[in-house]
Amino acid sequence: MGPPIAIDSRKSSVLPSPVPRGIQGGRRMDRRCVAAVVAALAVLLGSASPAVSGYCGDDVGGVRIPCNCGDIVAGDVHLLATDPIARTRCPLDGLIVRGAPTAESVTVDLGGLTLRGSGLGIGILVERGGTDGAIIAGGTGGQNAQIIGFGTGIVSAAPSALARLEHVTTKGNSRDGVRIREAGIVMLGVTSTDNGGDGLRVLGSGGRIVRVYAARNAGSGLVVAAPGIIVEGTAEDNGRHGIVSSGPGSDLRGAVARGNGGAGIVAGTRQRIDGAVAEWNRMGDIRIRRGRR
Repeated sequence: MGPPIAIDSRKSSVLPSPVPRGIQGGRRMDRRCVAAVVAALAVLLGSASPAVSGYCGDDVGGVRIPCNCGDIVAGDVHLLATDPIARTRCPLDGLIVRGAPTAESVTVDLGGLTLRGSGLGIGILVERGGTDGAIIAGGTGGQNAQIIGFGTGIVSAAPSALARLEHVTTKGNSRDGVRIREAGIVMLGVTSTDNGGDGLRVLGSGGRIVRVYAARNAGSGLVVAAPGIIVEGTAEDNGRHGIVSSGPGSDLRGAVARGNGGAGIVAGTRQRIDGAVAEWNRMGDIRIRRGRR
């Protein structure tokens, strides 16, 4: 063995082994993949709304499933104060009623609770309520549930979707409080206030609107395009008209309109308005449109 070789540490250096180009490209690709995964997780974790809507109700496969924002109601449900939808503010829709095609009716008992929105979506959207139509009730004992702060409070999307709406208050929604397309609707004890559009809009035929109250809405209080409907309610201090009715044979004798920015009551020639009360409305108390029946 020869003599040891002296190494000058000041001049020595350790050079990394060269990495093949293919491996270098792979490492760059791995870094890109990791960055993409991290970004996707950040979006998912930062999202305010659930990724997938579920089903809720009193009997979903034999068990009760609590309701959350955006859930689909396929059968009867009685909301409880412990349900997530009663304890949070919904980013978009509240509940979507979509009864089974074979169901006779779907009953949504809101239990006197409040559903709160974020200015978007629909508080309760009734897509399909069974062959007899859905029933939405505020709760037992005549107490009103509240639908507050959505885009629109309650919407019935199909002519036979909703049969009865009772003891519900829609308030502070950015558009209409209630918008219903229905034949023979029964509306009882419904209040609609401080909405950005109309308080209540009803399109269909027949039915009864009893003990409703619409106030301080930016649009009209109650707009009805339904022949043969009976209207008993009060509309006051709305930005436009109090009550607008366009349907032959409608009965507005129990209507009251006060202090609205437009006319108190706007009706056609073939509607009964004797006994209706209209006063202090800016553009006249009762206006008859000759072209409307």
